[in-house]
Amino acid sequence: MPRPKGSSKIICFYVTPETHKAIKRIALDRDTTLQDLLLGLVEREIEGGRSGELDTATQSAILKTISGKKLKDSELALLADSLNLDQRKLTESRDKHNGKHSDTPCAV
Repeated sequence: MPRPKGSSKIICFYVTPETHKAIKRIALDRDTTLQDLLLGLVEREIEGGRSGELDTATQSAILKTISGKKLKDSELALLADSLNLDQRKLTESRDKHNGKHSDTPCAV
């Protein structure tokens, strides 16, 4: 995400190499940047954490799964994040089930 000029402030903090590696892996799994991942976490915390309601995109991904359609990686990442699940396991399940039985819905 490009840095907005004049309307943003820098927040800098230190993490261990292990934590940095873990955060970087999560960002890669979700096909996003460290900046966007961390900013999203902070914004959700400011908004009061998870409200218990799913946003429209997550609801759409769930309905798509239920109807037996294969989720795109970005939809899978959103679903994993919203449901606090491991995206890699969901991806493996999707690829295993949809790859061999294209008419069988992915069990999430």
